[in-house]
Amino acid sequence: MANEAPSINIDFSKYNELKARKRGGVVLALAGNSKTRAMLYKQQYDQEHGEELDPLAISVNPRGLHASIAAFQAQIDGMKAMLADLEKLGINTSPPAPPEQE
Repeated sequence: MANEAPSINIDFSKYNELKARKRGGVVLALAGNSKTRAMLYKQQYDQEHGEELDPLAISVNPRGLHASIAAFQAQIDGMKAMLADLEKLGINTSPPAPPEQE
């Protein structure tokens, strides 16, 4: 486990927020002269001293993103089909009401 590279977990629902941050965000850049791959860099800071550390980096492959989208879409389609079947059984499938704002 010595010299094991740290991994980056990306919450894609927060991608736009992360790329807009001035500190602690993400930057997407071409991988060298490639037109098919990019690198995603996540800024890091020393928690105690606030110093900027070397960013974490992962390779981004658009085909992988498209494959993930297709897999998520298949899950969504299955969930919608199940909701339709639940409704046929007479079960209330209305989404829950949003929490009240104070």
